[in-house]
Amino acid sequence: MALPEARYGTPVRVAAFYQELAERVRLRPGVTSAAIASHVPLAGGGFNISMFIDGRPRPARVEDTPMVFLRFVSPDYFATLGVRVARGRDFDGADRGSAPTVAIVNQTAVRRHWPDEDPIGKRFRLDDDREAPVEIVGVVADVKHFGLAQSTEPEVFVPLPQATLMHWQWLERSMILLARTRGNPEAAAGVVREAVWTLDDQLPVYDIRSMEQLRGEATGEERTGLALVGAFAAIAVVLATVGVYGVMAFMVSGRSREIGIRLALGARPGDVLWMILRDGGRLTVTGVVGGLIAAFALTRTLRTFLFETAPTDAVTFATFGAVIAFAAMLACFVPARSATRVDPASVLRAE
Repeated sequence: MALPEARYGTPVRVAAFYQELAERVRLRPGVTSAAIASHVPLAGGGFNISMFIDGRPRPARVEDTPMVFLRFVSPDYFATLGVRVARGRDFDGADRGSAPTVAIVNQTAVRRHWPDEDPIGKRFRLDDDREAPVEIVGVVADVKHFGLAQSTEPEVFVPLPQATLMHWQWLERSMILLARTRGNPEAAAGVVREAVWTLDDQLPVYDIRSMEQLRGEATGEERTGLALVGAFAAIAVVLATVGVYGVMAFMVSGRSREIGIRLALGARPGDVLWMILRDGGRLTVTGVVGGLIAAFALTRTLRTFLFETAPTDAVTFATFGAVIAFAAMLACFVPARSATRVDPASVLRAE
């Protein structure tokens, strides 16, 4: 939602409205926590601005200046999203506009800018090295803002009450309300609208979505691609099974005389069954090993569809190989079983 400048012309009024809104929503039945944020995970956006770290020389070249994504959030933002505070503290009611400016950074920012240091208590300045210093009070786990397949960027979170007039102009006084609910989250839409309109009945409330919907939209292309890959994989398994069955049936048919002689000379049906399955097993192992080598060589094409799973994941390869091997041996069993029923007398008589 966006606040009109005519009625919300100062940072104090803007921050007060959003804080009151979060508090009202938090007290509604079915809502366990609520928060305000300038940007939410998987939706993209953010201000990519310069960061000047106290105690370090200003970079000689502009392109060497550290860059971070700046986001404004209210207290309880991380708790509402279930994001873990890995070090330090969360924002609280003491982090107001009159207090020293504080910030929470993500783990990617720590790895990139303070790799061998404790970031808590470190200071930096945003956008201009003449701005007031910002002190780091906490570190949070990384969250995907630009899609599951995209790498996480350094992020700086600043308390909503400490946003300046310049920041609100960047944001166009527009923020996002987040609410954690019990039960169906879509049922809370009416609660949110009611809470907004009790504060200002002229404000439009729009684009109400659950995190599940955001996740679905962010992964739509990947899920479609994986569905197609899965469909083709299923077809490939069926074709491979039919192919193995055909080869083994043809082989058993061609060896019927040999099988008949073996049975006539005292071979047990179990021996014949094992002989055919062993031959089929060699064929299966050759095919599975060749397929795994080819799959390993083509893993780069699957990288964009995977999240937190390596393209060369050993469990995935082992599972795939086991499924193919099981299907192939099942296809071998039918011809092998029919081989044990060969009548030696009929075969020898035909010869």
